[in-house]
Amino acid sequence: MRDAVGGNGGGLALSGLTGMAVVFSTYPILGTASNNFVAAVTANGSNGLSLSGARVPVGQLRSGIHTVKVTFGGGRLIVYLDGGLVVLAKIPRSLPTTSLLAFTGSTGALTDVHAIRNASVAASAW
Repeated sequence: MRDAVGGNGGGLALSGLTGMAVVFSTYPILGTASNNFVAAVTANGSNGLSLSGARVPVGQLRSGIHTVKVTFGGGRLIVYLDGGLVVLAKIPRSLPTTSLLAFTGSTGALTDVHAIRNASVAASAW
């Protein structure tokens, strides 16, 4: 196992690293003014974070329990929130063939609580 932590705050503990993440945000970051959005983000090492897929304004993320499904394969990353498609992103070919799975959260000065329950992971061929 490898430990890695990227930049704090808007860096989502991912900036400075290389990889891809799904972001559920309740704070306006990554160039969006929305307090509730979902995005696919690529971390480009020292070049920071960039949006890889459409970010979609969504309903209230701070309340209730939400069901999330993330699939990847065939060069695409797809995110469903509460049964609806919210992000479809192309996976950059520049990503390493081996990746680490991680969950991260960032609240800045806020006190949101992020909890992940009953996670399962499945991948198909590239």
